Amino acid sequence: MLRPTQARSEEARRQAEDTRVRDRAKASEIVKEREKNFAAQTQKTSRLRALRLAREAEQQAALARGQAEKKPAPSKPATQAKPAQPKPTPTQAKPSQAKPSQAKPSQAKPSQAEPSQAKPTRAKRAAKKRV
Repeated sequence: MLRPTQARSEEARRQAEDTRVRDRAKASEIVKEREKNFAAQTQKTSRLRALRLAREAEQQAALARGQAEKKPAPSKPATQAKPAQPKPTPTQAKPSQAKPSQAKPSQAKPSQAEPSQAKPTRAKRAAKKRV
């Protein structure tokens, strides 16, 4: 009775050992893959950095050559600013704006052409001021 139990336990132990070995191999493969990707990324980054530094060095050299070839231009005198014009008050009309009373009757809107649009009464003006 002891023998079959030992055989089963031995079989279970072998299966566990095989599973552990396979898991270790997978983990090892994953680590190797990560290291490979990291090395490729590092190489790419260093190559791009070298290209960027070379480009910046060329630009600085070209800028230095350009400044050496150019002579400083004489500075121009500052132009005087135009005086600010006062803003027109609401009572001053601009010539481009036509008053409704000066507009032609054919162009005027019907609400503007009616005589009821004359000056508001004193009461209406006082009511507007209160609002």
